[in-house]
Amino acid sequence: MPRSLKDEVSEALLAASKVSNIRSKALSLVASLLGDESPPHLHAESALQRSILLRLDGDFKNSERVIHDFCCRCETPGQSCLPIYFRQRQKQTVELSHRLNALYGLLQRSHLENLVQCDQYELAKEQIDDWQLTRTASPMEWDILPSRTLTTSKIFRSQGAFKCAQQNLELCVKVLHHREPTRVQVLCQLADVYNDLGFSASASELLAPEIEKSRKKITKTKAFRRLLVSLVETNVQNRQFETARADLEQLNIIFSKLNHFNVSDQLLHVRALVASAQICHIQEEFGGAVERWDITLRHVRSYNSFEAEGFTYSAIYLSQSHAYLELGEHKRAQSSFDRGKAILDRGMRDYWIPTFAAWVTEVLPKLQPMAEVT
Repeated sequence: MPRSLKDEVSEALLAASKVSNIRSKALSLVASLLGDESPPHLHAESALQRSILLRLDGDFKNSERVIHDFCCRCETPGQSCLPIYFRQRQKQTVELSHRLNALYGLLQRSHLENLVQCDQYELAKEQIDDWQLTRTASPMEWDILPSRTLTTSKIFRSQGAFKCAQQNLELCVKVLHHREPTRVQVLCQLADVYNDLGFSASASELLAPEIEKSRKKITKTKAFRRLLVSLVETNVQNRQFETARADLEQLNIIFSKLNHFNVSDQLLHVRALVASAQICHIQEEFGGAVERWDITLRHVRSYNSFEAEGFTYSAIYLSQSHAYLELGEHKRAQSSFDRGKAILDRGMRDYWIPTFAAWVTEVLPKLQPMAEVT
């Protein structure tokens, strides 16, 4: 097959690889077709898509290695390799095509996502501006801003800087095209930030039009799952428990039909499980709450994106402890408290699950009897 035809086929396959159910096969074919003489933008696109695929599968180390292999090509990647590389590239944008520069912006975004997934929040924050728009930016370069805004806002949220995330996302919403692929993600993340800030009415107003359009569609996409999870959490904040329970039943059916849970699906599922447990807890159905917190914990343990015992584990254990305490099961309450408090004391809080950190802040004072025993 002539080189020019191989490159044309690779371009078509890379476009197809953005459809998740054929991504892996398409990228394998691209790898077999690309050669040293292929255009740089094809190699960049291939590296980007492989990096995303590996991260969604929870393989953050190899996701990062793919970016290193394309950018730095160093045998022993270090923590400073990519930051230095992207900063140097930023000074050389006049030498790059607009298309290739846009792809570097997305590769740097993929690197930031890997840092966040590995709880390297401070490093991610330091490197946010290692890729920026230039004065002569093309529409192609402007088009990647919504996806980069999602990542930078995620970094701000990880630090509890909800106001910064709010400002970024609100600005992004104002310029979003209604066909923008990341539109639903931007809206959902803004709704999550509103809930973190206590603006649940604003979250409801933002989500309502989108969720109604999605409910009318026969095929329930991942975008619908995102919207529905954010809406459930919003309704919990608004104390609209029956409405939230009805949507949780629908989510349960949807999740039960999924064959593969990638990192994103795992987080959405855990958020839905947490909301279900919180409803029982708030309504003082403590027996049901214990059962649901236990179900949530079992799923968290089984998901590779929650492999390290971090804040989510702590929040679940402490919630269990309070439910057990209300049921008069002091021994179990003490055991859950000791586990949860030990994790909390050795690590920082995170904000992957909206309002969960605030929930823990409310629960802890109610566990004072456990703390005194400890």
